[in-house]
Amino acid sequence: MLLANKPELVTDDRIDSSMTDQALKRIGSKLKATRRLKDLTQQEVAAKVGISRTYYSQIENGERDPAVSIMRKIAKSLDVEIADILK
Repeated sequence: MLLANKPELVTDDRIDSSMTDQALKRIGSKLKATRRLKDLTQQEVAAKVGISRTYYSQIENGERDPAVSIMRKIAKSLDVEIADILK
């Protein structure tokens, strides 16, 4: 039960979720910047990886948490190391 003047407690799940959301957005931003530097479209990267453009767009926007195998393929399609994307 919450008291009127007491702040709501944040659970570990919400902290983990927030950290994950931030990490996904950071990774997505790096992917987008790298893709643009390579002068590639989302469709071109998605085709190289074997996923839909919609799914790739969701990854870039931090809305999806792709499998490591997909991240490896994305890194390869962008000609970068996966570690550079995940930093």
